[in-house]
Amino acid sequence: MANIPLLLNTGTGAAAPAATLALSEESPRTIKRFGPSNLIVDQVPDFINRDHEGFRSFVEAYYEWMERNLNPFGIIDSFMDMTDVDTTIGLFVLDFREMYLKNFPLQLATDSTGNIVSEANFLKNARNFYGAKGTEKSFKFLFRLIYNAASEVYYPGNDVLKASDGRWIEKFSLKTTNTGGTANFQMAGHQVVQINPLNGDVIAYAEVADVIQYRKEYYDINEIFIKNKFGTFLPNLDVYVDTSSGRLLERVYPVISGYEIVDGGLRYSRSDVVTSSTSYNGFGLELAIDSVKENGKITGVQIIDSGIGYDQTPTISIASNTGNGLARVNVTIGAVTSYPGYFATNSGKLSSNKKLYDADYYQEFAYALRSEVPFLTYKEIYKKLVHPAGFKMFGDVLIKRDIVDSLPFHSEMQRYELPFIGHYTPYRIGTTADLYNKYVNGFNPRGNSFSSYQAYGQSGGKLLVTPVGFTFNGGVTWSTIAASGSNGNLISASVFEFQRVGATQGAFYLKQIDFDTTSASITGGGFVEGITFTLIDSNATGYTATIQRVLYGIGIVPETSAGQTHDPQGLPLGSSGSIEGYIQAQGFSYAYWRVYHHPNIRGIKGLTGPLGGGTGLGASFGSVALNPFFRMPIGYHFHSNPNSGPYEGTTGDDNQYGLIESTTLTSPNF
Repeated sequence: MANIPLLLNTGTGAAAPAATLALSEESPRTIKRFGPSNLIVDQVPDFINRDHEGFRSFVEAYYEWMERNLNPFGIIDSFMDMTDVDTTIGLFVLDFREMYLKNFPLQLATDSTGNIVSEANFLKNARNFYGAKGTEKSFKFLFRLIYNAASEVYYPGNDVLKASDGRWIEKFSLKTTNTGGTANFQMAGHQVVQINPLNGDVIAYAEVADVIQYRKEYYDINEIFIKNKFGTFLPNLDVYVDTSSGRLLERVYPVISGYEIVDGGLRYSRSDVVTSSTSYNGFGLELAIDSVKENGKITGVQIIDSGIGYDQTPTISIASNTGNGLARVNVTIGAVTSYPGYFATNSGKLSSNKKLYDADYYQEFAYALRSEVPFLTYKEIYKKLVHPAGFKMFGDVLIKRDIVDSLPFHSEMQRYELPFIGHYTPYRIGTTADLYNKYVNGFNPRGNSFSSYQAYGQSGGKLLVTPVGFTFNGGVTWSTIAASGSNGNLISASVFEFQRVGATQGAFYLKQIDFDTTSASITGGGFVEGITFTLIDSNATGYTATIQRVLYGIGIVPETSAGQTHDPQGLPLGSSGSIEGYIQAQGFSYAYWRVYHHPNIRGIKGLTGPLGGGTGLGASFGSVALNPFFRMPIGYHFHSNPNSGPYEGTTGDDNQYGLIESTTLTSPNF
């Protein structure tokens, strides 16, 4: 208890006694910043402040007591608190509900753990709800608020059959290189531009609608879907897209962009098969007969797949059991792929899921609420709260449950090579060398007989020889063989590989044998067993040796240098025009069987040895374990790791993912 001295006039003179008045402070006081007690000092006369400070303090204390919560001034001052749902008294909550939540049920939703929707929180946000009244959001919100149930809104008018209501879609794209990787996805929504490299003029431009990426055989493709095109894009030239992250630059692949029916023929049908000859550097073209007349004359062809990489126009053939064989179709090479058009929806189509107008359910001003809550349960509530005037409401049943899994979700994607034997034909069991660069134009096995198209050995010839006056050792690299041929003329060849055989002999695998394209035969007629010839090493030093045996027939390489082409047709294994004919390469959309890198250089863990402990570096082809060989990863490793980017190429033990074809061995990519 505090004693405040009050100067009261109980006598006369300066020596008048002083009296004290005790004020209880048992209950806390609520001091208002702008209450009456704070104004006393300015309201009383100056002599009171000067001569009767005790009296002024008494008056201030009195008004402070009046400003307490349950006293008159306190009650008046708390009126603003009564308007706040968080601080008001319970009696007023019912008034708030009547004002702001009229027609809402008294009981709101309860979740699976027993928690009830906070009515106070909803009252404070009711304005947002009424602002969205009549929208799908308000429908779904009410189902969650009142029933804690999922819901959907269906408009039957969207499925009413209307004449000419279809939306026809035609897609156009540019197939480009993909040096930018996933950064190229930023192209969407920007403008792609192609300029003339000679004068800098703009050739063409378009808006980028979408971007997809994929690999097709040995091409990494970044396909840019375009719209609102201006000008004509050209193949084999660069295009660029400027984004917020910088300029993205790629080169356009040549594709089959159009066709011309030179002769429609007769008696053809839409089921006849259209094929194309595989260009040396292009593949993937797929065509189909789109329309024919009553007499079977072809009037339209559809390009299903424009292919990629065509450097020359392929020849189109049509296989038919009834056609007169005169149909002829020419195709053109360009930059833009035109996809077959299609209708985006079934709108306007007869015999589809569209319904006839019935002025009740199937009409423009009807909507159906789909929920697991019975329609009659919420019908009247919805009509009072959110139902838009002029519409007719229906109810359908929807059963929906969300399964919550506490385990973290993670997905990964890794592509794997299908190791077709055609890609590895040149390899022998003991081969440790990488043959990709040795067979840059494909592998060409031939028959075992001596002929104008004969192939010697693994790479143009295999000779078993005996040295004369010297011995083979591992320190010499052999370069060339020169000998008299069967017709007495000189024949020469380059050494591809050398191996010692026993203590005294050696096996030479040859390439680049001199070939006379005029007579279609090997210059000099071919090697002859028993003759003495000259061996030349990498230092141009000559040695003498004797041919003990000539081995024929397991392959040649079509060289590109003049005078060194083994096969005058220049056709590798698997190509349609080769002497072997069709050998399945075309069945997999290959122009021919390209030779892949040796598995031992791919950095794949567990590729060699019975237990798969090593990466296979330097191992022979025969030591490659079958299980990892049949499942060699290629390309980048995609995954959904939330702690890093969704695109990874060097994560985990196998940081190199299967080089198949590449001019460099430093990249974990292709």
